[in-house]
Amino acid sequence: MRDAFRRALREVDADVPAAAMRTMDEALELALAPRRMNLWLVRVFAILALLLAAAGVYAVTAFSVALRRREIAIRAALGARPDQNVRAVVGDAAPPIVLGLAIGAAGALIAAPALRSVLFEVEPVAAGPFTIVAATLLAAGLTAAIVAALPIRRIDPIEALKTES
Repeated sequence: MRDAFRRALREVDADVPAAAMRTMDEALELALAPRRMNLWLVRVFAILALLLAAAGVYAVTAFSVALRRREIAIRAALGARPDQNVRAVVGDAAPPIVLGLAIGAAGALIAAPALRSVLFEVEPVAAGPFTIVAATLLAAGLTAAIVAALPIRRIDPIEALKTES
């Protein structure tokens, strides 16, 4: 098709150069390439930030559960069943995680108007990304609490109280 256009152009005016001929799709692709690269980088960094946040929530939750080992040993010595201890640990881990999510969502909503100038035909406050981020962080926190609480089922209260003073 380009050759046919070049021949037709030469027939009309042989002095017009036709070397840098592109289709509209190619021109559009070339014009949007820098913006697409920037958006790709933003996506990569957003995913990395989400993974780092999830790892942080996981670490803090697991650490807070580990600090309660003595308390759980005492509860077990007083007759609490292992499943009750696991439920107590997971139940106590949920409110700080939800509070952190609420504070983060409020901060994101406050910062959203600043993003309007850099977004094109995209709303800075979209329910989909908020839901995905909140669900991921909530799952990371609750998974951390459950994983950290599972060894509690096998805890020997006497040994735990001896080693922790």
